[in-house]
Amino acid sequence: MDQLDAWLEVRQPVLEDQTIGDSIDAVEDQLQKHDDFEKTVLAQEERFNAINRMTMVQLLTVLYLHPT
Repeated sequence: MDQLDAWLEVRQPVLEDQTIGDSIDAVEDQLQKHDDFEKTVLAQEERFNAINRMTMVQLLTVLYLHPT
């Protein structure tokens, strides 16, 4: 989970960038950044899914062992 947090933290500025571009070149640059980010996310999808599965197993284990 720490690796995922670190990965997201490094990319946070790209996600928070509100720049829309004031020229065609600037807009194309923003589109390229978005495309690059999307490709990176897709490449990491299996890792995200694995983390999600581990988290769900942990949650179900806790709920099973400590029902309320």
